[in-house]
Amino acid sequence: RGHEYFGDPIDGAVDFTRSLTSWADVIIFPARCCEPSDSKLEITARQKLVETWLTEHGIEFHEINIGHGKPFADAYVDDRAVSCTPQKDGPVAFETAARLAMELSKK
Repeated sequence: RGHEYFGDPIDGAVDFTRSLTSWADVIIFPARCCEPSDSKLEITARQKLVETWLTEHGIEFHEINIGHGKPFADAYVDDRAVSCTPQKDGPVAFETAARLAMELSKK
């Protein structure tokens, strides 16, 4: 539907971010603002669209990161992420992550 379409917040997202901002800095890292072929003007316009949408829906945050590369953080919350923790789970973590990524790509 294009970069300008956001849809409604997912159920629970507003309460979740409000809870999270009470003890953590929430940095929004929108993929739609980081395409390398976009001009600085396009990126800035998209950042403003993201900021407006977040504010209109009461989603609390501390900053919007539109830099290149993932911002440094202690934890990430991502609607398309698949966790892979071989340090904790051993080699089976790779199999689990691959299965989950496949399931996610079918949605």
